[in-house]
Amino acid sequence: MHRALEGAYSTLMHGIQELTFKGPSVPSELLLNGHHAFPLAVNAEDQVIIAASCYGLGRIVVLGHEVYLQDFPDLVKNALGWLQPPSGRAKVGVHPSSKAIVGNLSSVDAEVCQFRSDLGVYVADAYSVDPFAEDLVSFLKAGGGLLIAGQAWHWSHTHPQENVQLNFPGNQVCGVAGIYLTEHYGKHGEILVPPKLPLRGSLRL
Repeated sequence: MHRALEGAYSTLMHGIQELTFKGPSVPSELLLNGHHAFPLAVNAEDQVIIAASCYGLGRIVVLGHEVYLQDFPDLVKNALGWLQPPSGRAKVGVHPSSKAIVGNLSSVDAEVCQFRSDLGVYVADAYSVDPFAEDLVSFLKAGGGLLIAGQAWHWSHTHPQENVQLNFPGNQVCGVAGIYLTEHYGKHGEILVPPKLPLRGSLRL
């Protein structure tokens, strides 16, 4: 298992030496649960900001803020490659709310569309998935790839009586793979990408 995770980490972080989290966009800290979820970016406070996992036959990458879909184009390209189903290259669908990233995907067969099960990979923010969360989980289980980005701390403020881990829209999809967007703020800063998998941070094995 650890060797497989090391291989996945190397593929996802290929060519990336550092990630800089800055500006007004405050990410959510991610909570990882289970043996399949693993961190990709861990900050100086030992908080996981970006992570990946597997569920059924599929794969998922979760970014702690939707702006990272545009801030880290190399990571997104690596992720879209890793998320492709084993049967070969398939079309990437991008939810309309995330359409701004399509300009960075010149080498990827991508289209802006609502979710369809015939896609190979789907990209969406963590707020837009609520109407088709069950379909996404089925898609993931059957071998599809998902790239989801967003933060949950603002939602937790506007839904103070709700359980973020269970009820935040993105978590209804990410949670099946052992990744949860939490109400906790992630700290900004520069993260040097280590050559080996950083098995630390908010990891619960």
